[in-house]
Amino acid sequence: MHILIIPSWYSSDENPVLGSFFKEQAIALKNSGFRVTVAYTEIKSIYSKDIFNPSRFGFQKGYETNLLTYRFKALNFLPKIKNGANIITYKKLDILIKKVIEENGRPDIIHLHSFVGAGYAVEKISEKYRIPYVITEHHTGFSRGIFSDHELKTLKKVLEGSEEVIAVGRGLYKDMKKYTNKEINIVPNMVDIDKFKKMNIYKKDNNCFYFLSVGFLTYKKGFDLLIKAFKELNLTDTKLLIGGDGEEKENLQTLAKDLGLEERVEFLGAITRDEVNKYMNLCDAFVLPSRHETFGVVFIEALAVGKPIIASSCEGPLDIVNEDNGLIVPIENTEELTKAMKYLYTNRKDYDEDRIRTDCIAKYSNEAVIEKLDTIYQRVLEDNRFNNNGA
Repeated sequence: MHILIIPSWYSSDENPVLGSFFKEQAIALKNSGFRVTVAYTEIKSIYSKDIFNPSRFGFQKGYETNLLTYRFKALNFLPKIKNGANIITYKKLDILIKKVIEENGRPDIIHLHSFVGAGYAVEKISEKYRIPYVITEHHTGFSRGIFSDHELKTLKKVLEGSEEVIAVGRGLYKDMKKYTNKEINIVPNMVDIDKFKKMNIYKKDNNCFYFLSVGFLTYKKGFDLLIKAFKELNLTDTKLLIGGDGEEKENLQTLAKDLGLEERVEFLGAITRDEVNKYMNLCDAFVLPSRHETFGVVFIEALAVGKPIIASSCEGPLDIVNEDNGLIVPIENTEELTKAMKYLYTNRKDYDEDRIRTDCIAKYSNEAVIEKLDTIYQRVLEDNRFNNNGA
């Protein structure tokens, strides 16, 4: 079975880890015996500094992490037209699809990741080439209420044209139910369990309790709340490690300094997945009090090495956290966050690391997720609107 993965965002020169979860799922599909091709159109603003480097635009093809990948990078030269970026995405994606078909044959199924970006184009590509598609939605924009009427109109059309709809958690399931009468599958993001294993990591200070948090340093991730809660925790034998980079980095560093936490809050900067594994093993507990989160793969990565977690009650983590693996706190409540951190500090030995990891593997391993996707793909092959039309 040939699956064409079309992500709405993906790794780039500026952000090589963007869309890493899409890529890891594609790799897992390939390793499970599927033929997998990736097609991605990256649309840049006409105000981008890349405009002065024409060699960075146009068509590219190659193997990226052993995945055959077709790319087209273009400028949005229609910025004042409401549908301008969508039109350009469609035109450039159409070029990629033609090349994919000419060189690899017609894909059996298109798997679209998120409607924002590539959804408009995929709906049209599907009709033009009579290739059924499924959509997995990941976007936090539903819970934040950021989509325009025009974008929601596009969403409805994309959902209507899809053969199967997938949400990565219950929160997105509820959000998307407002826009479609179709059955919505819940298939979580996966974690490569082989990459996240328990390791013996040397600690400079065995008497220090390490809290770890990892993510893009943006407002919605709630790192400011975490730093304030850590200040209120007021335990001198604890340290907070923050991995990641982003627009809020300087503000967060200033906050830590103003609160007198320079020696106890360490900013690790952007870290690789291997480094994430190392720090997950080093820490005693993982904390991320997001204001919005549709899933939260970093929570799964922590559980994969047996570490208890603290998350906020935004919709994504509610599917992940249970009484055996961690604690849920109200959104934007630093007082309750401090209490949860103190509870884990005091009762850390009550959490069974082997049990946490075993439960994680059963729910979120590559094998568990691929089995669910395979079932969905088989249904699409057996019954889709193009088959029913005699194709």
